[in-house]
Amino acid sequence: MDSRCVIVQSSSYDSSAGSSNSSSSNQESGDIFCRNEGNGLTVGSFTSVNCTVYSASKCVDNNNHIECTRNTNGIVTCVTPKSNSSISCYGTSIECTSSNVKCSIDSKGKMEVNDVPTTKTTVHFKDGKEIDENSSSEVINNVSSTSPSFLIFLSIILLQILKI
Repeated sequence: MDSRCVIVQSSSYDSSAGSSNSSSSNQESGDIFCRNEGNGLTVGSFTSVNCTVYSASKCVDNNNHIECTRNTNGIVTCVTPKSNSSISCYGTSIECTSSNVKCSIDSKGKMEVNDVPTTKTTVHFKDGKEIDENSSSEVINNVSSTSPSFLIFLSIILLQILKI
């Protein structure tokens, strides 16, 4: 399979999500999360996210503003130019950075955060510092509310994965 980027669009997509009018209520400044999807990596952030995929891949974002390039070696780099966004890249050997946080998964699906291996599925940061699971539910709620069609978006991603 060729490396490619896919922009998922939904008929009920809210085009105001992620705009400057709504970003302050959706994602607090300084919030970042990394989630190991088992077959990929999802990163949500108050600022843009840059992901590099070293294998056959598919990347989607929640704001439909993804920009991807593929170099001559087949390495794909995707960037969400807007703040208050998340990106999900599927494949193996993926590395994403946002602000001062770097998350990656290797070819075996093991995640590292800032070059330190972790067994956690999801890791949350506030202002560059990791926060524990109990105090981070607000981060998940904020990211999930980025778009009213977030559940539809996740469903579409899952359908795309099943088509791989």
